[in-house]
Amino acid sequence: MNNTRTVQIAPSTRAESIAGVRAFVTVLSHEVMNTARNPVIAVIGIGQPLLYLFLFGPLLAGVSELGGVSSKDAYATFVPALFIQLALFGGAFVGISLVTEYRSGALERIFAAPVSRTLILGGKVVRDVLVLLAETLLVIGASLILGFRSDIEGLLSCLGLVLLISVAMSSLSYLLAITSKSEEALSSVFNALLLPIVLLAGVMLPMALAPSWLHTLSRFNPLTYVVDASRASVAGVFDNGQVLLGYLVAAVLAAGAFVLAARGFEQHD
Repeated sequence: MNNTRTVQIAPSTRAESIAGVRAFVTVLSHEVMNTARNPVIAVIGIGQPLLYLFLFGPLLAGVSELGGVSSKDAYATFVPALFIQLALFGGAFVGISLVTEYRSGALERIFAAPVSRTLILGGKVVRDVLVLLAETLLVIGASLILGFRSDIEGLLSCLGLVLLISVAMSSLSYLLAITSKSEEALSSVFNALLLPIVLLAGVMLPMALAPSWLHTLSRFNPLTYVVDASRASVAGVFDNGQVLLGYLVAAVLAAGAFVLAARGFEQHD
């Protein structure tokens, strides 16, 4: 008797899957073309991390050398956290484009198309991830000029965390945009929240340098574990659980934010 079971996909299910993939590719192509026609936002987005890298990085390296730490180690601490910061700020304000589409009436026309709204959200989020990936590669190139070094395995691990945080932030931004329909509300919320989150995650300096009360407070910030994992990845330390914990936190944030945003898209009138 042959115990091997063959899973047969019903023709209707297969056709729906193919139609879904085609719809997703169409939505993603539309979003990528929009970005290519107006790359100003993407260019502005790369400015902040480069300013931090070239105006703050050398200062940090100089201070570290006074304490007996090499500039190479200083950049290995600062640069991976800078990637996470790029994902945070890069994704936080993408929802403004959705508000613009809503005010112009373009969003209603998009939603009227026979395409799942979750696929529309997915196309926008994947477009944002691709833009962030290009920006991160540019920052990596600039960091190498200043002395940052990492092996490929560490860089790929760090990039995986960056992309998950990008999914989480873009989804949250679209969720806030479609519920508030206000650029001011979106900007006010993220401007108020991002700075304390970044500082408490130890993006600028490791929280190991903080006093005990501040270090304890930072443990309640999920981004702290992601930043720690990014530094551990670049350092090639994969056996102490930090990278695994960081990936778990980043994956939960990304999945949770995307599900909430998809629900917001589906319930939009």
